[in-house]
Amino acid sequence: MKTYHVSLFRQAVFYVMWATFAGPCLVGGTLAKHEGVLVVGIFISILFAPVFVLVSWLVRLNLSEEGVDLKQLGYSLSTPWSNVVEFDATRGREGFVLREAMECKGAYKLANVVGRSVGVNNPIYRGGRPDLVAQRRFIPIEPFGFWIRHGTLRDVIQQFLDSKESTEHSSDEQPTH
Repeated sequence: MKTYHVSLFRQAVFYVMWATFAGPCLVGGTLAKHEGVLVVGIFISILFAPVFVLVSWLVRLNLSEEGVDLKQLGYSLSTPWSNVVEFDATRGREGFVLREAMECKGAYKLANVVGRSVGVNNPIYRGGRPDLVAQRRFIPIEPFGFWIRHGTLRDVIQQFLDSKESTEHSSDEQPTH
């Protein structure tokens, strides 16, 4: 099994948010010897810590011989390779197009929020493939796009797809008696 986490750049966004809000309180409170401001900085840090852990470790893409398994905040999507008909590597539209609709709870959750205003500048809902998401026939992996463009993700996906195709062709070529 090969596991990918959200890119370091996307994780850095949360650290910049922390530095923007907590940093001035921590530095200012320390330099000015003002305990109230320092306590606010510590409180903000404690609130942000769980978000860092969730984004850094819980959001992941697992690829195995069995198929694709996406763990996202609030939902999971999975399908076998035999259900994958296309891999879209277009920036902002990265994901797997599926033959059959997924029946997992996460697919229904994601389909229910398609087209709604969820977050800011979120291409899974506004861009990407909203028609296929609504049909539960798309696994969006845009948060892992960095690894497609600058890592091994594209090659690993291609290996699994090639393996799937060779298995399908060998099962089609059954001997006749």
